[in-house]
Amino acid sequence: MAVAGLEIIREPGTEIVGPHAPILATALDRKYRTVIREAAAVGANFSGHFAIATWGCGTGCEDFVMIDVKTGAIFDPKAYEVGSHYPQQQDYEPGWVCHSNLINYRRDSRLLVVEGCILEGKQCGRTYFAEENGQLRQVAFDPDLLRDGTVAPF
Repeated sequence: MAVAGLEIIREPGTEIVGPHAPILATALDRKYRTVIREAAAVGANFSGHFAIATWGCGTGCEDFVMIDVKTGAIFDPKAYEVGSHYPQQQDYEPGWVCHSNLINYRRDSRLLVVEGCILEGKQCGRTYFAEENGQLRQVAFDPDLLRDGTVAPF
């Protein structure tokens, strides 16, 4: 799906000399300190100066934080724990299965694409975010559709 206006989000990344140690300020940061430190040590992989650290949170679930490698600040987009697409009713067959990565991003772009269910399963599909000052702002949404073209009820 082409999303109007997304081309203005793409911008060249900034070269980072070396990552700043992440500041583990919250209980979540401390709980996942190893994966956060490892991601920060690798360096920026999103929006020029952020490192995305991801970890599993159950079957078909992925959680993440953004670490500013310039400052060490950690940003947790709490509402965006990502679950894979699946019907909540066991006897319901939507006619498709999701096999892609749940969270997609690039070092040279402020665009982050979530493929799955967010907001505690209330929004399922492909959600497009732009990074702005350490926050993610939703810029577009492509909902999951059923075979008949209606929006999936999960």
